[in-house]
Parts: sequence; structure tokens; C-alpha cells
Amino acid sequence: MKIAVAQIAPVVGDFKANIEKIKQAYQEACSKSADLLLTPELGVCGYPPHDLMDRPEMFTRNERALEELIGFTQGKTCVLAVGHVSQNPSETGRKAQNTVTLLSDGKRVFSQSKMLLPTYDVFDEARYFEPAKKVTTWKWKDHAIAFAICEDLWAQDSAFGRRLYGSDPLVEYKKQKARLILSLSASPYEWGKNVHREKVLGGVAQSLGVPLVYVNQVGATDEILFDGGSFAMNAKGEVIGGLPFFKTGFGILDVDLSAEKSPVWDLPVWGKRPPVSEIEILSQGLITGIKEYFARTGFKKQ
Repeated sequence: MKIAVAQIAPVVGDFKANIEKIKQAYQEACSKSADLLLTPELGVCGYPPHDLMDRPEMFTRNERALEELIGFTQGKTCVLAVGHVSQNPSETGRKAQNTVTLLSDGKRVFSQSKMLLPTYDVFDEARYFEPAKKVTTWKWKDHAIAFAICEDLWAQDSAFGRRLYGSDPLVEYKKQKARLILSLSASPYEWGKNVHREKVLGGVAQSLGVPLVYVNQVGATDEILFDGGSFAMNAKGEVIGGLPFFKTGFGILDVDLSAEKSPVWDLPVWGKRPPVSEIEILSQGLITGIKEYFARTGFKKQ
């Protein structure tokens, strides 16, 4: 399976620009014969949407954007995995869900909503979203593939000091014999976050014995910085390649899902990131935050 990853910088509420970024990445993925393009969490509307979720047009605009992207996949073989806001199908609970939908040749072929909704630190997702009640995997050539939305892979993070959630999607991934985990994320930067992130997700890959591909967004939204740093891991939880921090990026890799034991990566894979110190990453983050503030607020001069 040839997987393309688009590390883009969505802007909250700027549907037109966000869709254009996804389209450009999709065209590149198609031109390189990718089987699937992975884009960040809530890439259609931007993350975090906060109280924009109280506006009814959030649903109509997300749906309109999806329809446009569905049309864009017509006649193409590459599957587009896109994050968006969806209506909660149940008559009870919060009206919205944080969802990933797969679009293929003008059709919706799979959807999965986020199960674990963080409410600590800068997060307040349980205020707006209803968690998924079940987890399913997508079948590609008879191979089960799990789509996890950010926090869905963090239930066993020891840094919490205790279990925050009563359920864990990893249990279902194992039951359904997932051969690959694809993670759509909007994970904020903090000091040492990249090392911790790779440790947590490496543990996931190891515990399930399957490879994992993680995509994160970049840019700044209000006080939140997103650092990118998307990566791919083998079944041992080892990072085999990644994209840069605080820069948009695009990468393609191949995974052999038909291997007898655990899937293995074929060359070429992403190049290994050169070693970057925490202070260098922090410096990049500060520069990004200042630049994005002026760019997104429309300031032209002092």
C-alpha cells in the first residue's frame, strides 16, 4: 500500500483555503500513484473550532466541503482520508462528532468518529463533540486498517498518572486484527512533546505488532502551536522516517500488508530527520507563532 501524508496548516473557519490545501496534496498523491492520502484531524474546518461549533452553518459548510472533495476524487484511484465535523446520528448527546471519512472515486467508503475526547490542558472537546460508541476498521484488499483520531491512541499514556478513559480503541483494533494504524492528529507543541509522542505511539505499534503512520498539522491558532513532525513507525515502534517540524510537508511510503508476520516497509521511505535539539524546535515554534499571528490576523504593518 502506497501511503501519502500531507502535513498542512489548516486555518479555523477558512473552508475555502483548507479545501484548496487538501486538493493540492491530493493531486500530488495521485501524480505519484499513491493508494491513499492521509490529512490532519478536522482539516476541513481547522482545529480547534471551539464555539464556532455553536453555529449551525458549521455543519452545512463541512458537508458542502465534503461534497466538493467527493467530486474531486471522481475517476481517481487514490483514497482521500479527511477529517471533518459531522452530525451525531443519535437523538441524544452532543450534536457534533469529530470524524474521519474516506472518499474514493466520488463516493464515501468509510467513516469513523473519535472515541476519546480530551478535556485537559488546551482541550475541551467533550464540550462540543459526542464520542463514538464503537470502533470499526476499514478493509483494503482484505486487510483491516484502523483510523485513529489523535487522542484515540493515548489512552495508555503513563504521564496521566491514571487511566482517564473507561474504554480503549486499541482493544478493538486488536480484536479486529488491524494490520496498520493511520493516525490523523492536531497535536499541540510543548517542550519535549515530540519525544513523548514518539514514545507513546511507539508503544502502541509495539503492543499491536503493526506499523503506524502519524500525521500532524502545523501552524498557530490563537495561543496554540502545532509542530507537525509527522512520522512513520515499523511494528517494533521504531521511527523509520518523518517530516520536518513547523513546516508544511508531503511524504510517501510503501507498506507491505501481505507479509506473513507483521507488515514491513518497502523502500523508498521518508528520509530520516536530521537530529534537532529541543531548543531548536522551540526557536522554530516561536518564529512560527509570531509569523502566523500577523499572517492570520491580516496585519500589514506596525
